[in-house]
Amino acid sequence: MKRLHGSLALIVLLSLSACSLLRPGGGPVVRSESAVPLPTATGVPPAGAPQIAILSPLHVDSRAGRLYATGQVNGQPKLLVLDAADGRLLAAWDTLGQLALDAARNRLVVDGGRQGVSLLDATTGEVAAVVALPAQDGPPAPQIDAETGLVYAFRAATVYTIDPATAAILEATPLTVAHTVCDEPAGDAPIYQTAYDPAASRLYLSFISYNCIPWVSMTLVAYDGQELTELGRHDVDIRSQFAPHDGQLFGASVSRLGPTAYWAWDGAAQWAETNADFIGPPTGIAVDGGRGVIYEALGETLRVIAPNGRVVRSETAVPLLAGSALAAYDSGHDQLYFVSPSGRLSLWPAANLFDAQSPPLAAPSALPAAPVTWLALSPNWHNDNTMLALVENECAAAGGGLFVLLDPAVGWQPATTPTAGACQTVTAAAFSPDYAHDSLLFAATAEPTTVLRSVDGGRSWTAAESPFPAGVVRALLPSPTYGADQTLFALLDDGALYRSRDGGRTWRAMAQPLDRLAILDAAGPRLDLFGARAGQLLRSDDGETWTPVGPTPNAETLLLLSAAPSSGPAPALYAFTAGGKFARSLDGGLSWAGVMETSAAPVQLAVAVTMPDETRPVFLLHQRTIVASYDGMSSIWAATAADEAGRYRPTAVALPPDFAAAPFLFVGTVDGQVLRVRADALP
Repeated sequence: MKRLHGSLALIVLLSLSACSLLRPGGGPVVRSESAVPLPTATGVPPAGAPQIAILSPLHVDSRAGRLYATGQVNGQPKLLVLDAADGRLLAAWDTLGQLALDAARNRLVVDGGRQGVSLLDATTGEVAAVVALPAQDGPPAPQIDAETGLVYAFRAATVYTIDPATAAILEATPLTVAHTVCDEPAGDAPIYQTAYDPAASRLYLSFISYNCIPWVSMTLVAYDGQELTELGRHDVDIRSQFAPHDGQLFGASVSRLGPTAYWAWDGAAQWAETNADFIGPPTGIAVDGGRGVIYEALGETLRVIAPNGRVVRSETAVPLLAGSALAAYDSGHDQLYFVSPSGRLSLWPAANLFDAQSPPLAAPSALPAAPVTWLALSPNWHNDNTMLALVENECAAAGGGLFVLLDPAVGWQPATTPTAGACQTVTAAAFSPDYAHDSLLFAATAEPTTVLRSVDGGRSWTAAESPFPAGVVRALLPSPTYGADQTLFALLDDGALYRSRDGGRTWRAMAQPLDRLAILDAAGPRLDLFGARAGQLLRSDDGETWTPVGPTPNAETLLLLSAAPSSGPAPALYAFTAGGKFARSLDGGLSWAGVMETSAAPVQLAVAVTMPDETRPVFLLHQRTIVASYDGMSSIWAATAADEAGRYRPTAVALPPDFAAAPFLFVGTVDGQVLRVRADALP
């Protein structure tokens, strides 16, 4: 059943990130908001701007000009409050969970699952009360009756009716929809999705009623909002989207093999449906009450639907839907909101669909909307939360812009370098292993090729005294005992290896060319370096003298080489070959055991080196897919991190140095986001 649950999670792409850290619940509590610096200019944030990721459905308060969503600020889970006009961050609160908004009463309802249902002031974030409910992780979104203000919360197949004025549970109503797995009865189906139609006082709930992978379908059930009596039900494909409007439920369902069904339902007996060719998966639906239309996104096409007769008034190819989804509509600013898989927000005037043309507006962001190619966390991360990120720019294909997050309360800042011109290309970067004491950052630049040092968070840099030949520094690898030996290695793209013994001030070329270089990340009496060249593995303790160890896996050129401590006499090595073979060695490279065979492509590896190798988490990023292991890659199995992080379109990965105490995977994405995902093994 756990494997089935993981498969369903991949199919339905649940929007609430599993990385949210939820606050303990209890009786009525009061909590002040967390201060977050605000950007001062739309689209061009200042140094220290917050980086925002929207990881839940958007809720719009058009009268107050606010957007609400659960997400992250600089990698920290928060309840986000954004300006509806331009997407600026207005506030970030600590109460997390599924949201419902009662704009008329200025109330937010946050269902934190195991932490209960919190009732918040929508202006200040102050928690008026917390209602305890049975424990459940990731419950469906709560709903609100606009006329009475009553709150509906959901656990398994039970609806809890809550009076927000008294924080009392008025009623618990169990519902019954049969669940079938491959034609075998499997008990009652839990509530999966929720919606409420205030015009008809009608509650719509969906239940995953049948699954036999890859076939999954759900049953829509309509209930009277006052009595919670069933009015009608209808089966649809799991790939469906729907929204209530003026007494009807409008939706679209995309069958795995069949046509797309466009439908409208009165909640009882009247079901109107038309079928058409596939134009894309469901990518969002929103209601424009002022114009009396529904916006329905499928693939990269946005359809404008007139509710009467479900007439298609127009179909428009919207570039924003390429990799993003329609998240909401705001009547106050006549704006549509689009959110990428990694939570990046874009705004687009709805008038573009009618009689006007204007470009989309990107919400302010600290990082450019370009692939994050590399991430690293400070060796002192558990105290300072400092991170580095390389983001592609237009300067050169070899590198990108370097950004630093010195403090999550401050935000990301560009780490400037003294290279000439507007474009500043960094090709590799690193923290000093003694960063807690020396605050030292290293960065390698192109044009000219050199290595820079900074002791003030990247605000100023000092270039190396030794000249480098033209080329690209692909890796900067400090000695694990850098604080004592001041040793640092630089590997260029042509295989040239350089060593510095004075902290990067002067450099000397080594005789041995290498394709890849790895340093055992463990303090010891001497350095332990591994290199690969032309299908051969080499070992050294100083970078000058190298001893052959044996062939690489299949004697192939390596695209990746990494070393980690082992419980045995030799380090554990991980290698990925140019032929797409990923292998592990437990005897220092004398022999190799294949882990997986895949296609040849750039890869990244994140290894929890401080954990025992028999239970060591290892994450391999390959073609925007993450595979995880919790036994040092002796086997690979699905995990929360792989499922959740993979849907963000990751392009870089990193782990905190104290993974056992902070089990998170950090991912950089194709559109310039950096997200934190819970990454410990499933129980």
